[in-house]
Amino acid sequence: MTFALIFAAFSMGLLGSPHCLGMCGGIVAAFGISMKNTSPAKRTLLMLGYHVGRLGSYTILGLLVAALGKHILAPLMANSALPKYLLGGALVFAALLMLGLPVLNRLEKAGLRFWNTLAPLRTKVLPMDSLPKALIAGLLWGF
Repeated sequence: MTFALIFAAFSMGLLGSPHCLGMCGGIVAAFGISMKNTSPAKRTLLMLGYHVGRLGSYTILGLLVAALGKHILAPLMANSALPKYLLGGALVFAALLMLGLPVLNRLEKAGLRFWNTLAPLRTKVLPMDSLPKALIAGLLWGF
């Protein structure tokens, strides 16, 4: 690994921290408050289980995306002109999103349907009073 790659990864992690705080901070605080009558050792174990589950779901999704990149996108990148067009298309797509054009409505609706299908599981893992429930709650939150 080069210094530039390590610096870029560190910077992305550092600058992405506000997103993590906003995305997970509230729910983790709510879980912590809901466990106020639990012993500190059990509370720590449950929160650790929750975070292991959450990181596990991120790992699974990362492996899926890496496999997609390696087996589908990498062969396409062998063409010297194609990466420029793909990057240009991604930039145009990002600009359309920033302008507020509803280009992702269908994808968001599909994501909402997926989240709603997980509702029965969510009700079974709350309150988080055991390690298996905490792990599953973390996995669900990651997805």
